[in-house]
Amino acid sequence: MTETTGSRVFTAEENDISWGNDPLNYLVRVFIAFTQTIWEAASKGAFHWTLDPLDTELVITEENPVHVDTMEKRPALMIALGPSRFNGSSLDDLQGLNFRNAAEKHIDLIPTNITINCLSRVAAEARFLAWQNARMVWILRKLLIAEKGIQDCGRRNEIGPVTPAGALVSGDTEAEWVVCPVTIPVFMQWSDFVTPLKFEANGHPIHTLEHLEMQFRVKTDAVRASIGMAPSANDSNMSRWSAHRGQEGLTVETAGGPRPPTIRGRTIQVGTSVPVFQGSKVK
Repeated sequence: MTETTGSRVFTAEENDISWGNDPLNYLVRVFIAFTQTIWEAASKGAFHWTLDPLDTELVITEENPVHVDTMEKRPALMIALGPSRFNGSSLDDLQGLNFRNAAEKHIDLIPTNITINCLSRVAAEARFLAWQNARMVWILRKLLIAEKGIQDCGRRNEIGPVTPAGALVSGDTEAEWVVCPVTIPVFMQWSDFVTPLKFEANGHPIHTLEHLEMQFRVKTDAVRASIGMAPSANDSNMSRWSAHRGQEGLTVETAGGPRPPTIRGRTIQVGTSVPVFQGSKVK
């Protein structure tokens, strides 16, 4: 573990790789477990996978690039996560609001893809592994959908052409390794809550977002003041207009804001009204 000023950097061993804390790494581990389960059921001599690195006929790893020393002459499956993005599938992605504590629940669908790189020194072997992985994910995709957070996956799987492994294999000086990739679309459903953590002097809660906005305004106004710019137009202390009722009626004070109502250039004098039930006419 290393330390930085004002923050802490966590190592991979310290991270809690779970759906609620680390969904991307969790997704990779789910697919590693799935492929290990599938090839563990294969018979000996048919790419049987076992946890024993000396006995397994197939290497399944997230290591990128995969070292030749790890693979030796055995084929390998290298699991990789592709780009992920928040989809913005609804307005503000707001699913609900708790009126007791003002907690907001936001939810979105995050499309991404998992690539199973099937590595081998024989092109036909890599292509065979790719086909088996693609069809197994497709036919058994309900096992993956049952996992928390996976909304859909395993349909429209794409099997790429056999190409040189390139940067996927470290130490391949003779370029004898090839790869056949399988791209699997995955849709993750993610939700987050925003709950008020700050309170006004009168005890009313302030949304976390509003608290951050106020802190941001304070900092930006300080920056404007340091360079001689005018304060922000939406400052609370710059009252654009105010209204009060005096003895003579309702008076509107303006400071560069809305002007009093007029008819053909003449200012309308706003007076007090007398209720009809008192028998007086309303002027």
